[in-house]
Amino acid sequence: MTEKAARSEDQLLAAWRAAAPGSKERGRLCLEMAARRSPTTVAPMAEYLADPNDKDGVRAVVVLRHVGNAEAVTELKRSLATAPPLVVAAAARSLAELGARDAAPDLIACLERRGDELGQSRVSVIQALWRMPHVSAVPVLARYLRSRGRLTRSGAARALYKIDGPESLAALQAAVDDQAWWMSRFSRKALRLKKGRG
Repeated sequence: MTEKAARSEDQLLAAWRAAAPGSKERGRLCLEMAARRSPTTVAPMAEYLADPNDKDGVRAVVVLRHVGNAEAVTELKRSLATAPPLVVAAAARSLAELGARDAAPDLIACLERRGDELGQSRVSVIQALWRMPHVSAVPVLARYLRSRGRLTRSGAARALYKIDGPESLAALQAAVDDQAWWMSRFSRKALRLKKGRG
């Protein structure tokens, strides 16, 4: 049996804590913990989600995504409110990948409260809502149809396309009616596809 295979979860976590923040050693330990998918790593890794060192926060997200149990999903949802932007982006992608549909309200709240502070990381949150459509996301997504960022506008239009109901249709139509052609390009395409689908 190799030394790696012989290490217990406690030894792995102790090695993680002893390693320098953001180091390659922590990266290697992260992959080892992720491969084991042990539920005992959830609580210790959750401590690093709000770590100012983005590398370690994102690595913690990787471990939680691989564990993928209800406790891990809860910690990923909780991180949306407090973690640094890069960690929020990783958590949003992980929640979408895990198919955690109950995370939609947390993603919406994240955009409403932290959208501007997230910068480009908000695109990952919007893309997660595209994968988990939720009608209560319409108002915040409609706001991002007017963003200066092309990826943000595109993501918001795609997410609204996936949401059934008159609210999303009205939001896309309003964006087409109110904006210059270059800003409404994604909204026009989503609206055209949505009308063709209905």
